[in-house]
Amino acid sequence: KKWKKISLLKKLKKRPEMNGINTMENKNFGKIVDDWRCCDMSLQVYDEIGNLKYKIVGGCCQCAMVCKRYETCYEVCYFIYEAKSPEDEKNAVGKIVRQKKTIGKSIFTDADNFEINFPETATPYDKLMIIGATLMLDYMYFEESPSDEDLESKRQRKIPRSEFDR
Repeated sequence: KKWKKISLLKKLKKRPEMNGINTMENKNFGKIVDDWRCCDMSLQVYDEIGNLKYKIVGGCCQCAMVCKRYETCYEVCYFIYEAKSPEDEKNAVGKIVRQKKTIGKSIFTDADNFEINFPETATPYDKLMIIGATLMLDYMYFEESPSDEDLESKRQRKIPRSEFDR
């Protein structure tokens, strides 16, 4: 077999991203990019021109991130910073919080609740991009993907369409 050589740099350059598009005007109003940091969960929010507008950063050592059992006791916080401001909690202009779950909710559902405190200067498009970033954080860090075995068993299983197919 020939092994494909893919450099680590190429993999790091292809980070997940999300684009905001106004379909009525066929206009791009922003982009969200996972900027990959070794020990932090972070996203960058860009405006329609491509300028960095906000940085969203959360530490990976929060109790609810380290151990899933603690998600009923602890919240997960992400701070929103202006593009050029230092990443310190006192400089945060907004906040995204994944709220702690009740015991019943954690047992019976996989639903998550988020609270967003928008920056005071945020435009409606900025707010849409921050909501998109919240969805992206949810999918990237809190949703579980099915294992390969689960997918293979679903492909092999045939569901009868009628009584005659049995």
